[in-house]
Amino acid sequence: ERHVRGRWIHVTYDGRGNATSGGGGGNATASPLGAASADASELDAAAVGREYYPAEVDWLRGVGRPAKFDRMLGCRGPQRPDPAREGGLMYLSLLGNQRGCGTDAFEPSHSAWTAGAVRDAARKRRLSSWAADGAVRLVRALAGRTMCLVGDSIDLQFYHAAGHGLRRAAALRGLNITVDVGRDAVNYTEETGRSYYQKGFRYLDAVERTDVTIDGGLRRATASIRYVKFYGWAPMHLSFTDGCDVVVTNLGLHYDETTGRMNNANRLQLRNTLDTDVPALLGWMLDHSSRRPGNAAVWRSALPQHFDTRDGHYRAESRKCVPMPRSGLGGRAVQAYNRRYEGLFARMCNASTAPGDGTAPSECAPYEMTCTARRTDPGTSSLHRYYVDSGCCTARRERLEGLPDEVTGRVLRWDVADLFDVPSWHVDNADCSHFCYVPSLYGEAF
Repeated sequence: ERHVRGRWIHVTYDGRGNATSGGGGGNATASPLGAASADASELDAAAVGREYYPAEVDWLRGVGRPAKFDRMLGCRGPQRPDPAREGGLMYLSLLGNQRGCGTDAFEPSHSAWTAGAVRDAARKRRLSSWAADGAVRLVRALAGRTMCLVGDSIDLQFYHAAGHGLRRAAALRGLNITVDVGRDAVNYTEETGRSYYQKGFRYLDAVERTDVTIDGGLRRATASIRYVKFYGWAPMHLSFTDGCDVVVTNLGLHYDETTGRMNNANRLQLRNTLDTDVPALLGWMLDHSSRRPGNAAVWRSALPQHFDTRDGHYRAESRKCVPMPRSGLGGRAVQAYNRRYEGLFARMCNASTAPGDGTAPSECAPYEMTCTARRTDPGTSSLHRYYVDSGCCTARRERLEGLPDEVTGRVLRWDVADLFDVPSWHVDNADCSHFCYVPSLYGEAF
């Protein structure tokens, strides 16, 4: 209920100690819920609550603003975060290949996702404490397992956001957290398959790795979070997920939102569309989750784009990020990718039922789906089809052929598109796909 009925509450400061609040799915000035006067010192409650660095408190109180974002520096900057920002300074820290909030509508705000009406100004400023430890709770839930984010630059942003959230929790909340970051080079062989790419943004040369240990509290917690590059269907990249217990994946932004065809496809991918590749990816997810106890497969929703076009998708004529057209159930923003996913899921999956009776919906429905796929389906871009067509990966092909052809299992849905329906949190007016680092945003998602 917190998620389904929720919305953002934003509290901003005008530089004179006056707080104004806004809510809804848009930016901080949209759908005002009324102004609440506040002395600037009242924001210290959030600082005392150990949510913000001193520089961030100044921004929220109207004392200065984050530095102007340099888009070229963000895109071409070093692969590792600026040492001065490794703690996850909000709005400016590296996420994927981007850093900074630079849209025209951007302004610092104390933001919290909440369900129901919140009229008390002091409570509004305390709300985000729920999300402050989102990455910490994620590590505790993983309980020693390895979670792999398998996807494009959006998934790389989630990967970096998890690391920032853990460092913030250590620095601001006094938690004893060790974060070890590394890159593990991959080695393509006849048993992994050879990459479709030899260079460029789609080429996977290493798996990003963050190993975490949390000491203290009721128990010691460990986990490993990894990022495996997967810009569209690239079956050989999945060979480097064998050590993953939990896989989180998505297809979308690198396919045409109208035709479903893969964008910038090479000659080996001319037949690839969302209609062939989503079922193939679901088949891999089901096979992966069935391989050993404790494995899980999670499908991430596509995040909203906010380009200044009729449907929010990128067009060359776009000049800024704007609220996207409202469509779908309850007026929530649903773009073409998520609508297409729903149709494909409907063919292969049903909402999970409560254990025992086979009829009552699970309390997690519709976020928990029971899906069925064929391991050797010749009609999709399946792993098995890739193994046969390419002549590679004999042991992997024989393993699939030695198992029952039909696999049924559970796919969890990570539907967070509504959380990200905030145009002012994009990187800049030219990039209305990627988001900057807002701790409450990613904390709430985790």
